[in-house]
Amino acid sequence: MPQDPFVRINMRLNSLTDRGDKLKEALDLIGVLLTSEGRRIAKNKDIIQTERLINSIAHEVSATSDDYELKVGPRGVKYAKFQEFGARRTDASRARMFAELREMGVIGQRPARPGFTRTQHAARPFMNEALEVNRKKIAEIIINVFRGK
Repeated sequence: MPQDPFVRINMRLNSLTDRGDKLKEALDLIGVLLTSEGRRIAKNKDIIQTERLINSIAHEVSATSDDYELKVGPRGVKYAKFQEFGARRTDASRARMFAELREMGVIGQRPARPGFTRTQHAARPFMNEALEVNRKKIAEIIINVFRGK
C-alpha cells in the first residue's frame, strides 16, 4: 500500500527557544506556498473529476517541546495516494480494491468489470512535485523569516 501523499517538513530548534515563533511563522508560510502549488499542479494535470481532491489539500503546523512539523497534503480523500504514487493491483488484492471503491462510492456492490485481473494506474504526483518545484523558495522563506525581512 502506498504511503500517505503528504509532504512533511520537520525542524528541531536545538535550544533556540526564542526562535520558536519565527520557525512556526516560516513553516506556516511554506505550508501556504505548498498548499497553493499542490492545488495548482493537481488542477493542471487534470487528475481530478471534481474539486474534492483540490479542496482537500491543506497544511498544518504542529509543535512539541523542541520540534516543529509541517504537514501538507490532501485530507480525507482516500484515492489521493493512488494519484500521487500510482497503483498496481493484481488478483491477490482485488477484493480489497473493490471494497475500497465501494466505500468511496465509486462503484456499486458488483465490480464494474468482473473479468479483469490487473489494474495499473501511473503515478501523477502533485504534492511531491510542489515540493521539488519550490525547494529554492522554501529556503528563501526560512532565511528571510529568520533575518526579519
